[in-house]
Amino acid sequence: SRASIIGVTTVGAAILGFTLNLFISYYFGAAGETDAFIMAQSTSELLLKLLLGGSIAAVFLPMFVERIVQNRKDEAWHLALNLLHITSFILMFALGLLAVFAGPFVRYVIAPGFSPETVDLTVGLLYILIPSFLCLFLVDLSTAMLHSLRRFALPASLRLVAPIISILSVVLLARSLGIYALAIGVTVGAILQLSILLTGLHWQGLHYQFIFSPLDPGMRRLVRLVLPFAFVALAAVLAGVTYRILASYLSPGSLSTLKYAEKITQF
Repeated sequence: SRASIIGVTTVGAAILGFTLNLFISYYFGAAGETDAFIMAQSTSELLLKLLLGGSIAAVFLPMFVERIVQNRKDEAWHLALNLLHITSFILMFALGLLAVFAGPFVRYVIAPGFSPETVDLTVGLLYILIPSFLCLFLVDLSTAMLHSLRRFALPASLRLVAPIISILSVVLLARSLGIYALAIGVTVGAILQLSILLTGLHWQGLHYQFIFSPLDPGMRRLVRLVLPFAFVALAAVLAGVTYRILASYLSPGSLSTLKYAEKITQF
């Protein structure tokens, strides 16, 4: 059943995620390089909260389902493609700015307490992880669409992909590339997840066409519904920035230790 599939994959993903953290702690321990990776990876969460408040998928889903139920499937796909293109454009613009100003962003905004060497490492990891930020956002939207079509097995099974790819990347590349191996694994896993989900959407009838219409009535309605989340998103961003600033002033490895403990409680 659908519940069984989701349950099994959820447990499997939790075990694989915990195993991944065991590998990370074995190969890299709690040190400045793991602090750098955690700081770089958490930037995606920071950006998505700032730009979208985590609410786009939640608001989009009922609008998409409404059109499907009313046998307006073409309109549903039109809305989905329009949203994918517009949000991707906004996020790519933000990620482009991040790539250009990665150094000052890390040094003065999120990690002013890091040593110059750790700042440089965080910036290098950011460059590798930037494509994964966009892919993971699109994964969330694609998953929401498949769920609305009552297709749960594929999105659920993909929870296993990311940790497996990251584990393989660490085992095969850590000795030669260091912490960069983990960043490569995260990015490759995100790209693979998105590719599989887009294939699944194609099987459900999504035929790609370029649609970019910010003034579309559906998009204007979606924006109106998302706006109330802006204040909550801003508060979350400020809290996240404050957390990162404080953590950066701790001794090397402290942020990693906190994250390891957090992963254990989550597991």
